[in-house]
Amino acid sequence: MYVKPLLAIFVFLLTALPSATALWRLCKKGMSGLGIMLQKLLVLVVAIFFGAFMVALELHAIDWLWRLNETVVYRVVALFYAIFLPWAVYGGFNLIDLIGEKIKPQKHWLLRRNVGLPLMLICCLMLIGGFFNRHHLVVERVEVESSRLPERFDGAKIVVLSDVHFGTLVGNKSDYLRSVVDRVNALQPDFVFFVGDLVNVYANEVLGPHTILETMEAKVGKYAVMGNHDYGGYFPFDNETELKANEERMREMYEACGFHLLENEGVTIAYDKDNIINVVGIENWGTGRFPKYGDLDAAMSSVDSASYTILLSHDPTAWRPLILASGYPIDLTVSGHTHGGQVILFGLSPAMKEFEFWNGLYCEGEQYIYVSRGIGYTIVPMRIGKGPEISLIQLYKSEK
Repeated sequence: MYVKPLLAIFVFLLTALPSATALWRLCKKGMSGLGIMLQKLLVLVVAIFFGAFMVALELHAIDWLWRLNETVVYRVVALFYAIFLPWAVYGGFNLIDLIGEKIKPQKHWLLRRNVGLPLMLICCLMLIGGFFNRHHLVVERVEVESSRLPERFDGAKIVVLSDVHFGTLVGNKSDYLRSVVDRVNALQPDFVFFVGDLVNVYANEVLGPHTILETMEAKVGKYAVMGNHDYGGYFPFDNETELKANEERMREMYEACGFHLLENEGVTIAYDKDNIINVVGIENWGTGRFPKYGDLDAAMSSVDSASYTILLSHDPTAWRPLILASGYPIDLTVSGHTHGGQVILFGLSPAMKEFEFWNGLYCEGEQYIYVSRGIGYTIVPMRIGKGPEISLIQLYKSEK
């Protein structure tokens, strides 16, 4: 009941703090006159604007803007962050200076020089680096062993991609997407799995560039599941008919990209009776505010669960309460959704607070899940620490 108001207050204070500290310093200078009054008023307005805008974003209070032109809104929000983040660094510097004035009024400049300036420099470098790092693709290579893996699939290569969020990509989108496809094709994978969030809001965001994704090659097949954003349910449509039409268009776009879209269903890949694996996909299933469309029983009913099984599930929060709890011998689950928090420093990320499984390979017994941090981003056009990834999973047969 009180979560949203408390969240709104927290976000407002957090985002208004930089402007508030700058305002405080102006007041402390003891200046007077119309000019300084206008300065104070301007800073106060900026503080309120930053705080109110962030609250509106967090509480989805300005969703009506997406009806006008989603591309313009992406750019406005990205510009907002581009202005706000450096301003927040400046505000933090001012706050350190103010603390120094209170503790040691005569020597507060020491705190400014030894703490404030280095921190401001580090933060600025991180922001600049994060902007350039957003398209710095890396190939993450992992190996997964299982005694259930058939001999014919020993050494099989799987590429996992996720979370393009094509509508929010900043810069030359087609060139970036082409570089992704080139890197994938160079790996010569047996399978390509795309685990959701191809777009941010509308299916038509990928119209045109879908021809680039179509050139991605896999020796055995390309399979996909839809992510929470692909259903279009997080932003307003005029009516349910429009929403469903967008969802159907999204299915068509996945097929146009050359993916076999799996919606609570599976396929069996068999070379002979002793060399069989299943590739199964469930619709989005997530905890909290995320929708639960996934039906694991329906998906598994279309295959023989006795065979080695790979499951595609966009949201990794499904792994423990749904997939592991089901009792099905699902050997490998591949997911995305978390983006790795878009910030990973010293092995730490904001995503760790929300997700038990947020980046990389996890194992319980002989069951594995791999969570990709994706190749795109949402809203904030940056990745601090680790960049976007193409995941290469190599399967190996182990002894019993």
